[in-house]
Amino acid sequence: LEHTAGGLTAKAVMRQVCKTARDCRQEFGIDGGVIVCSLRHYSEARSMEAAELALKFRDEGVVGFDLAGDEAAYGVSAHRRAYEMVKQEGLPRTVHAGEACGPESLWEALIELDPQRIGHGVRCIEDESLMKFIWVMGIVLEVCPTSNIQTGVVSHIQDHPIDRLYRYGIPLCINTDSRTTTPTTLTQECELVGRAFGWTDTDFRRCFETARAAAFQKPGPTS
Repeated sequence: LEHTAGGLTAKAVMRQVCKTARDCRQEFGIDGGVIVCSLRHYSEARSMEAAELALKFRDEGVVGFDLAGDEAAYGVSAHRRAYEMVKQEGLPRTVHAGEACGPESLWEALIELDPQRIGHGVRCIEDESLMKFIWVMGIVLEVCPTSNIQTGVVSHIQDHPIDRLYRYGIPLCINTDSRTTTPTTLTQECELVGRAFGWTDTDFRRCFETARAAAFQKPGPTS
């Protein structure tokens, strides 16, 4: 919906985004999908509109629904109905939480929105019971180390909780976050984590398999 400021309709934006995703798959042979993202400052009505768009275009490439935005200023209650609707229709769900705010924000997102993945989520390290809940439920954390340093979650990579979360058994994957604001690559992120915590190929392979299993896509053939 943020892309409609120049005069395009929301449906026109979705058609173009889905078409571009399909074109990229055909050109580069890399599978992928579109996740429609609502924002925390949206009203309930606007979040419902985003959810309806996601469902309308799921046959054209939309694979999931997300919530992002100012975690410190806005809760998730305005988005509960949107998440209930996409859940009822079987559309996978993720939500950004546990970065700008601590465990209370994660608990709220998990209980009210019932996501299968959490964007960031690293501040669950501050609450043992929350870590256990995430582990038991098999909720995957989308961890973005460099981005977390940029946003001040930690000061240095050596302070990042990714290794402790991984050793605890929480399913997680390594990500780049938005490359428009975090100029990094997945290779660079893995190298950063490897140098800081001594991860081996086995550790990274486990994370990649977690990412594969948690992708909002039908699994393709294994190599």
